[in-house]
Amino acid sequence: MSYNKNLTDKQNEIINENAIREAGKFLITMFATQHTPFYCAVAENKAGCITIPKVDITDGAVTSLIHWAGEAAWQVYKYPENKTMPQALYNKLKEAVSQDVANLCKTDFEADIFMLNLNKTLLYSLACNLKFHREMYHRDVCEFYEVHKFMFPDGIIHVNEFPEFSKNELKNKVRNFKRKNQVA
Repeated sequence: MSYNKNLTDKQNEIINENAIREAGKFLITMFATQHTPFYCAVAENKAGCITIPKVDITDGAVTSLIHWAGEAAWQVYKYPENKTMPQALYNKLKEAVSQDVANLCKTDFEADIFMLNLNKTLLYSLACNLKFHREMYHRDVCEFYEVHKFMFPDGIIHVNEFPEFSKNELKNKVRNFKRKNQVA
């Protein structure tokens, strides 16, 4: 289902940026967990965007990779020649956390840029899908994978291991996911 609505230029710009960022989170989640996320959505504001992984992620390194994926995707899109974390962002990060944590985040950010650059066509294709449809459910993820499966080695990405959810089940999962991640 496409999202047909008259949007202002500013709303289109925000949706475009959100689609790129969520596509980055989607792909890095997929690469880091070897599972496609079961839900991804973009909105006209930052608060409405979400990518929910299929598996519960407890590994701090994987969480950090996914956390920086949206910013890395935007960097790949906006400044394709720059392969490092922007200095201004790094300086802001160093003010908030220790030098060691800042360096780890920088490493994760640059690893994301590397992975997304290797899969730039997939990133842009997924972002276009998200921009047009605004959300992807399991069946949409499987269809997208079927079209682009040549990009992945056989047997690495798992797409058919979880059931289709009803609208109410999905709303509850999204609500629980947001609540859990606000507390963390």
